[in-house]
Amino acid sequence: LLGQRERRALGLPRKKNTCVYRVPCYNAFRDLLPMLDLEQFITLLNTWLGQHEGILPRKLALDGKDFGGQMGTIISLINTTRHADAVASDDEQCDANTPPIAMTCTSGKGHEMTAARGLLQRPEVDLCGAVLTADALHAQKETLHTIVTKGGDYLISLRDNQPKAAAFAQNQVAETPPLFLN
Repeated sequence: LLGQRERRALGLPRKKNTCVYRVPCYNAFRDLLPMLDLEQFITLLNTWLGQHEGILPRKLALDGKDFGGQMGTIISLINTTRHADAVASDDEQCDANTPPIAMTCTSGKGHEMTAARGLLQRPEVDLCGAVLTADALHAQKETLHTIVTKGGDYLISLRDNQPKAAAFAQNQVAETPPLFLN
C-alpha cells in the first residue's frame, strides 16, 4: 500500500487540480512490462538495489544440497544481499564472495526440513529485518513461525505438498487486485 508520500517520491503523476498522486492501473503494468528489455531492466534494478543497500531489508536464502547415498544433505543459510565490499572492475560490479551465515547437515534423505528449522532457531542466526527465501519444502507452519518470531519475513513458494495453503493463497490472489489504491 503506497501512501501519498511514497507515490510522490516515486514520481507518480498527480490527479488534475488535486494533491493526490495517482498509481497506474493493473492494465498499464500488464501492457508495459512485456515491452521492457529484460536485460536492461535487470541491470537497472541491480544498480538501484546497490544504491539502496543498507536501507532495504537483507535478503537471505535457505537451501539444501543432497550429496546422495550415505553422505547426507548440507543446508546453508546465505546472505544474498549485495555487500559493500564488492569492488568495481571494468565498469562492472563484482559481488564479493562471502561465507554462509550458518550451515548444518543431515544424515540420509528426508531430514532437510527438520535440520533447516533447527538451523534457523540457533541463537546466533539473526533474521531480524531480513527477507528469507526458500523452496516449497520449507512452507511449513513451524518453520514460518520461527522466521517471523525471530523478526524476519519470508518469500516461500507453495506447491502441491501444501494443498490447503496453496489453495488459500490462490483464493487470496484471485480476490485481491494487484495494486491497492487509497
